[in-house]
Amino acid sequence: MPASGRWRTGVVSCSNWEAGYFAGYRHLVQRGDLDVVIELGDYIYEYERGGYTAKFGAIRHHEPPHEIVTLRDYRTRLAQYRTDPDLQSLHAHVPWICTWDDHELANDAWEHGAENHQPHEGNWGDRKAAGSQAYFEWMPIRPDSLRDGGFLYRRLRWGALAELSMLDLRSYRTETPAASTVTPWTRPAP
Repeated sequence: MPASGRWRTGVVSCSNWEAGYFAGYRHLVQRGDLDVVIELGDYIYEYERGGYTAKFGAIRHHEPPHEIVTLRDYRTRLAQYRTDPDLQSLHAHVPWICTWDDHELANDAWEHGAENHQPHEGNWGDRKAAGSQAYFEWMPIRPDSLRDGGFLYRRLRWGALAELSMLDLRSYRTETPAASTVTPWTRPAP
């Protein structure tokens, strides 16, 4: 627990290599007063080079150039992200608490598949296992907690100062209904 009786956090998510540089990480380091960084997911993006970029195209290019689906692909992409000097500095100066969203594996991931996983890309279970393994190799999460019935979601406490519930909103959810089956909510007339 921080000795000062306060707890300052930085919150980060959705770090798309091709959409730009990670200056926000630099600004968090420069604050010099953070106790922790909370990473809410989409630490990486799985798309092929040019598949999801900034408004006017890629600022810098993904490696490998194809959509990542194998263990080697996921390791390469995570390693590439860690070459960013601002990301390196934030990891070096402030502890991180992380969870994943969907792009760590594939867009709109759910328990048994993903919107961005196609049959020609192989078995979803194999891709999910590869992406998960690489994620736990690179991220500051204890993978032992996931063995024998453990979970990525967890509750962290700092005495009476703070309690944080980290959620896993992808591993257990069902497939998103097709757009045609979703009825949009409308506001009742006054």
